[in-house]
Amino acid sequence: MGRYSGQTCRLLALLVLTAGFFAAELVSGYVGNSIALVSDAFNMLSDLLSLTYTQHSVSSLNAGDSVSNEKEIEEGETKKKEKKSAALNIRGVLLHVMGDALGSVVVVVTATIFYVLPLDANAPCNWQCYIDPSLTVVMVFIVLSSAFPLIKETSTILLQMVPKGVNMQVLTNKLADVPGVSSLHEVHVWELAVFCT
Repeated sequence: MGRYSGQTCRLLALLVLTAGFFAAELVSGYVGNSIALVSDAFNMLSDLLSLTYTQHSVSSLNAGDSVSNEKEIEEGETKKKEKKSAALNIRGVLLHVMGDALGSVVVVVTATIFYVLPLDANAPCNWQCYIDPSLTVVMVFIVLSSAFPLIKETSTILLQMVPKGVNMQVLTNKLADVPGVSSLHEVHVWELAVFCT
């Protein structure tokens, strides 16, 4: 196995991509005398700085604790939850960077069209007037279509809904069969995950 895990490689790729967009927007904004591109470049810089914050991992075992079967299971579950929330965070960051990048592409394409085919001061508004809003609407649909699964997945956690793959009837029957349990009242099952941004 290589030096970096899959999540670390994705994070590094996002760092490189964001840094590339920052540099490209900054240079093209100064060359093209575009305040929109320069300001968006500094938005990318803030994204780049937020990506470089360190994340702390939490271990469920302290040094010197005796490792039992239950603790191993608990540690495994904790690691699964940490991996899932890290994966959700990476997906959220990717969508954010993608939205910023698409916004930059819309600005560059619109500016290029107006540079190549400038509007006369006395000319009525033609198809060029609708390029920017049309590309923005396309960008919004692209970002929303890719963000919707992430929103749905995080909403199930935040709303404390029953996780996928958990059959409440089977779980209730197994709990009722435990020796010493006389009855069950309002069984609640939800997923816990810690979100670090």
